[in-house]
Amino acid sequence: MTAAQPLLALDSISLSFKAVKAITNISFTVNKGEICALIGPNGAGKSSLLNVINGVYQADEGRITYQNVSRTTMHPQWAAKRGVARTFQNIALFKGMSVLIGLMISLGATSVVGQAAAGLILTYTRTLRPGEFVRIGDYEGTVTELGMFTTSIRTGLGEVLTLPNSMITGTVTKNYSRTVQGAGYVVDTVVTIGYDTPWRQVEAMLLEAARRTPGVLQEPPAQVFQTALSDFYPEYRLVAQAIPSLPRPRAELLSMLHANIQDVFNEYGVQIMSPHYLGDPEQEKRVPKDNWFAAPAKEPKDT
Repeated sequence: MTAAQPLLALDSISLSFKAVKAITNISFTVNKGEICALIGPNGAGKSSLLNVINGVYQADEGRITYQNVSRTTMHPQWAAKRGVARTFQNIALFKGMSVLIGLMISLGATSVVGQAAAGLILTYTRTLRPGEFVRIGDYEGTVTELGMFTTSIRTGLGEVLTLPNSMITGTVTKNYSRTVQGAGYVVDTVVTIGYDTPWRQVEAMLLEAARRTPGVLQEPPAQVFQTALSDFYPEYRLVAQAIPSLPRPRAELLSMLHANIQDVFNEYGVQIMSPHYLGDPEQEKRVPKDNWFAAPAKEPKDT
């Protein structure tokens, strides 16, 4: 009987890197079905020998016989086509990043995988949650569904918008439900009134309009901030908290708030206007001290 030929045979393999000898006169055989292990300390040449077998390195001396084909050099393409491959002991993850983030960066080249990666980011960072009122770019509404690839929001007009998650992670998101005390969401609006109107009166009128608006909470109370002092007028921002349990869209509640602001200002004879001047007015645009607390403003008792 003829003895079975080995599947892999190495005959006097040697490899050097300039003056450094990595492998010297190595010979062994591996029969079909055998498991062969290379054991040795660091720097013994184990990885170099594997690279010679799969063609990454070319041996200086010796021959390699694989599947009865004898060669002095082994090319990676030829070896790969015949099933010769190796794995690496270092997986080379991105340094300083978790496995999840490294995986998303590695796979994020395609749009579909990029959308899924954006969905994972939204999920694990808890940027959005169903039921929250948010503004994403130019779109505003209540989050109804948060998916792997898209997020759905319902606008104040009842429209359902489906937004790609990659768009959400790539733009500024304003969450009106995260800045409140307890459950609810924030409503805010801005008015600009001339300097000849007492600021205390403007603040009192804005707070009165908030109290008249159904759905705006009395506790915590609404607040008015003077956010800018421009050349012609100050800017007032009214900020209040709305009741989330009422089935009233934010757009409808803002419309009611704006209507009440107009009513209150009309009641007290104050015109909602942002004045602009081409020259100095004949009279100074200021408020006399005896008019600082014009109705509905109330002077503190301790002054």
